[in-house]
Amino acid sequence: MFGPGPILRMMGFGQDAGPNNVGGVDNGGRNFNAGNAVNIAPANAQANTVKNNPAPSLAAANDPANRPPPGRAASVAWKFITFGDGYFAKKQYINASERYRTASRQTNTVADAWFRQGFALAALGKYEQAAKAFRHGLEINPDWATSDFHLNDLYGTEDEEKKTKIDAMEAAAASQANDPDVAFVVGVHLYFDGQPDKAAPFFRKAAQISGNDADVKGFATAK
Repeated sequence: MFGPGPILRMMGFGQDAGPNNVGGVDNGGRNFNAGNAVNIAPANAQANTVKNNPAPSLAAANDPANRPPPGRAASVAWKFITFGDGYFAKKQYINASERYRTASRQTNTVADAWFRQGFALAALGKYEQAAKAFRHGLEINPDWATSDFHLNDLYGTEDEEKKTKIDAMEAAAASQANDPDVAFVVGVHLYFDGQPDKAAPFFRKAAQISGNDADVKGFATAK
């Protein structure tokens, strides 16, 4: 009766109104472990956790007074990441970004919340914000470039949608030649789309313009 579940319910945590949400479980979402900096339970264990301990509503989760205890924070963050992945797969990038942002507010140890927020923001054309999210994630997990994450983990079989987004980023990089953020965002997308050679010039450009190669160094040596 004094476990985390009863405590969260007593604090007013409800269920996330994600796509295909049944009993607090977002059936449209997927679990991914893209090289985050903390140990994450196997996918089936995460699924059971999501099922038995529904995530709080967005309003409750974003209220600092309702933050889960440290031992539960990563678990709650991954629930919202799962919900965000479900929205991303449905091209609902604003909803996906909101879930990822909520996930990032639960704890500062799950880098994936920031990385995925960056991809959602980039899909919305918010490249400067996307670059900031990527960089924040790299502060938590500098080894992201060595992870097994792939852009298709988010876009799935939507190759045309993915191509449209990357083409828009490349066009923005061409028209904003002195913007290191856009170049960096393009590089990240191409890198995790399995095109590291094509990503390299964008990373070099981002480092040259900003005068700092700290953000791109890992990508230059990983693959």
